[in-house]
Amino acid sequence: RVPYLMQWKGRIPAGQVDDRPVIQLDIHPTALAAAGVSVDSAWKLDGVNLMPYATGENKAAPHESLYWRFGEQIALRQGDWKIVKARDMEGDALSKPGTEGVALYNLKDDIGEKNNLAASKPEKLKELSDAWNIWNSTLMAPQWGSVNKKAGKGKKKKK
Repeated sequence: RVPYLMQWKGRIPAGQVDDRPVIQLDIHPTALAAAGVSVDSAWKLDGVNLMPYATGENKAAPHESLYWRFGEQIALRQGDWKIVKARDMEGDALSKPGTEGVALYNLKDDIGEKNNLAASKPEKLKELSDAWNIWNSTLMAPQWGSVNKKAGKGKKKKK
């Protein structure tokens, strides 16, 4: 739960803890900014420059939502809510397409993700699933993993 440790004497105040969610994709734009490189919008970087947040210049949240997709594993975090479909889940969730079979958690009440609320909070599940599906529709199809194997890509024919 500590994705970043940052130190820059004279630039980032020492000893602070920031609990605003960030993502590994923020490393690239943050490193570029720290090096004085201007980011071209044509690069379409997925992360944000965290320097204004680390220095205290920006008090807002760096992200409204955080999205993940790694093959058939997916997740979306929005505030205290999270949907997730991962390899360590019970059942056959990974064999289902997109957001079908995702689990829903309220991280404020359940940081350990032990109580799946998908059945009891269908409106929140739909809201987050719809948001993830809209985001996912802007991406190219996964180019690796069992998603491709199911489509016949990446298979080796046996002789």
